[in-house]
Amino acid sequence: MYMPIVIADFDKDMQEARKIIEKDYVNRFRDQSENLGKDTRPILSPKRSLGSVIKLLSPSPAYTDEYNEWLRSIPERIKSLVFLVKRFYRPDWGLDWMSHFSVDAVNGTTGNILKFEGKPIMGSYLRVGKNEKGLNRFFKLRQDFMPAFKLQWEDDITASIIVPVNQLENLPDWASKHLSLKFAKNCEARFFQRPDDAIIRGYDKQTEKDLARYDNFLSNFEPLTRADASRIIENTIHFSEYTEPMRKFIEESEKDPDFEYFVASNCFRLTNWRCLARTQEQPTRSASRYTIPRCIWSDSLPGIARAIHGFRMLSNR
Repeated sequence: MYMPIVIADFDKDMQEARKIIEKDYVNRFRDQSENLGKDTRPILSPKRSLGSVIKLLSPSPAYTDEYNEWLRSIPERIKSLVFLVKRFYRPDWGLDWMSHFSVDAVNGTTGNILKFEGKPIMGSYLRVGKNEKGLNRFFKLRQDFMPAFKLQWEDDITASIIVPVNQLENLPDWASKHLSLKFAKNCEARFFQRPDDAIIRGYDKQTEKDLARYDNFLSNFEPLTRADASRIIENTIHFSEYTEPMRKFIEESEKDPDFEYFVASNCFRLTNWRCLARTQEQPTRSASRYTIPRCIWSDSLPGIARAIHGFRMLSNR
């Protein structure tokens, strides 16, 4: 997830970052023969990558004890600031990189949200469970982290046929060089979805949009009644955390007298309630799943992706 990067004391922290950036790192290796060549590159040099800077500022057995001790004395927030400067730095800035970063003045004092050229810098964070007090645990990811976006072309149901080339017409030139061609097409009317992150209201926006439809096939979601819908709506703070499609769906479920059951995106089915009544064990959250119609899923892809998904022709010698 993405959140603004917060800085404690802008002027002080930036000066500390400057000292690290301008430091001479020539004599950090135990082996003096390694204190030459490319490892003398400045932090902001175009010849040194962000990964190299992270390695430079991480303790290592190859470094001297004095240098490792100095690295351990650097607060993590200052190291993160140096990495951030390296991430955005451009060679044409020269030594004037500090002017590109700023914070606002809030109530007459220095603000805490770091900005780059007037815009807040958003950092990438990884949420890993909760601590013993129930608070979310977030960990900052590297500045060069870029999340992958996966398009699932198909699950596991594909029909294919191999046809001799001499029985086909209007083929491209490359196809005539093969004895046969294989045609493959996915045959699934629905695609299987695993909405594990939907347990957090408003977090999985696509799942909440999908579950607001009336033609879903669902598994291991808790069946909710109109009374449950009223209870959810009355808790205005939690209700406002849902995305608009899910809020509208719950409201319509509550108003419709003919509505028997519905599901909310974060209400997974719980098991072990009988065991819970006799012991101190916690209920188990089931692995909730649902399917989305193929036509709806395909319409959300770019045109070229739909074309590739709908038809694939593979050569077969």
